[in-house]
Amino acid sequence: MRFLEKIFFFLLIFFLPTQIGLHLWPNWSFVAGIRVDYLSPTIYLTDLLILGILLTSLVNLGWYKKRKFLVVVAGLLVFAIINSLRALNPLVSILKWGKVLELTLLAYYIIASNRERVKTLILKALPFSIVTFALIGFLQIIFQKTLGGPLYYLGERSFSATTPGIALYNIFGKLLLRPYSTFPHPNVFGAYMFVATLIFVVLKSKKSRSDYLVVLIGFLASFLSGSLAVYLGTVVVLSLKFLGKSREKLTKLIPAGAILLSFAFLFLSPQLLSQKFPESIEKRILLARASATMVSKSPLLGVGFNNFIVNLPAYAAKDSSLWILQPVHNIFLLTFVETGIFGLLLLGYLFQRTLSKTSPLALAIVFVIVTGMFDHYWLTLQQPQILFALLIGLLW
Repeated sequence: MRFLEKIFFFLLIFFLPTQIGLHLWPNWSFVAGIRVDYLSPTIYLTDLLILGILLTSLVNLGWYKKRKFLVVVAGLLVFAIINSLRALNPLVSILKWGKVLELTLLAYYIIASNRERVKTLILKALPFSIVTFALIGFLQIIFQKTLGGPLYYLGERSFSATTPGIALYNIFGKLLLRPYSTFPHPNVFGAYMFVATLIFVVLKSKKSRSDYLVVLIGFLASFLSGSLAVYLGTVVVLSLKFLGKSREKLTKLIPAGAILLSFAFLFLSPQLLSQKFPESIEKRILLARASATMVSKSPLLGVGFNNFIVNLPAYAAKDSSLWILQPVHNIFLLTFVETGIFGLLLLGYLFQRTLSKTSPLALAIVFVIVTGMFDHYWLTLQQPQILFALLIGLLW
């Protein structure tokens, strides 16, 4: 069982960037006749690997004896039931809470396991994963299209620089394809590569030349993603890195500051729409404005986990510009809308407690917070969600 546990964990770390999964499309995964990926019940390869890890470690870790942990899980379940019963689409909410339970169990597995054993397995799998999936992104830039073939089964979609709606660089007026690798978007690719490489840098105390090459490839992949949120997160992390002793005090203020800035954006969104912004920013403002209306109707318990998109058609009926079937691009606003003030306080507490840990890995949490103010993927997409759980486990 211990051997199988190690194999499952190694494979999870290596295949974490993939999107191998079976999507199901019940009627309630459609909104206004349009199927929505975020609502589709999906069984990923990485879900099966996590299940394998949890089952093979059941006896070794003695999960059933951990009273404090069981109390936390029971509390989450009670809140999940109350939150889901209020949702417009309860099944979508219940499935999302199931994902939270899965990630909580994974984080606790890492916390309760032998640290050196977990560290050794991560350092065996992570560098190969970083290099493999970064190179896929590099080749996509070179060929200006996806590579195809067996990479399709890892989650690479089929497109080129001329595909409508695809993410592009604008370099001196020339449009070039940004790298997706096996991720849903270059922004997700860039954020994942930064955090994964930072984890490798921190865990690998003594580095060889090949290790430095892995670090270079990982951070270069993050930079080439072209994500402005990733660039901002990188600048903030580097600034904190060189602050020295004053860094810890400043770092602890970041969650509260991020929540306050998110609230300011929430209240200012109607006024901001009178200004002219690029399409990507305007989309974020429109979704924030919808968030403000949803919050005003259910501030305590929210509209139901993963029910933001489900509720959007009611607002689109009044404003045709709101036909954007995506979550609001801010993890704090998204949490507030879907789980109310209780869920938001819980998320803020998690960030605050995690940043109090004396480890350089806390900088990765700062990166998550900064990028999470401009996008939703840390709470909505499979690869960053699991990486976030892994990071929480390592820090705790």
